[in-house]
Amino acid sequence: MQKRIEQFEDENKFSTIVSRAFASINDMLEGASHLCRDKGEFLAMKGVYPEEEWQAVAKEYQLLETIKLSVPFVDGDRHLVRISLKK
Repeated sequence: MQKRIEQFEDENKFSTIVSRAFASINDMLEGASHLCRDKGEFLAMKGVYPEEEWQAVAKEYQLLETIKLSVPFVDGDRHLVRISLKK
């Protein structure tokens, strides 16, 4: 089955949602938040540190951590961004 994330439904919510090469952090959160269980996390793989993207994110989300990654044979910056809903 293939669907856009906004249209995907599952009665079991996920504890972690991972995205790679998604448009923006805000788009990921808006599109996938219905699939994340309470106290769940979103992990976003990003290139350069996403300062401007984070400024557009709704205030109900909390930035838990940003980890700079070292990826062998890849030039340029890479970051893993951990996000949760504020509770």
